[in-house]
Amino acid sequence: MCRVMRVSARGYRSWRLRPASRRTRGDMKVLAHIREHDSLGIAPNLLDGDFAADMPNRKWAGGISPLAFEAKVA
Repeated sequence: MCRVMRVSARGYRSWRLRPASRRTRGDMKVLAHIREHDSLGIAPNLLDGDFAADMPNRKWAGGISPLAFEAKVA
């Protein structure tokens, strides 16, 4: 593998033994948070198609495309 990547074996081992950077650790925390919430299941549909609001910033909606939703629940 080192030959293909054009790095020395010593350099590869040094890279592998280095502790994770602050950025990598932060990314790992965010990914763990996303996976935890994703495993909780699909959020309930509280709006039930009623998007009319009496004032601004009262109703918020977000989601995924119907095809992605079907793939997720199938």
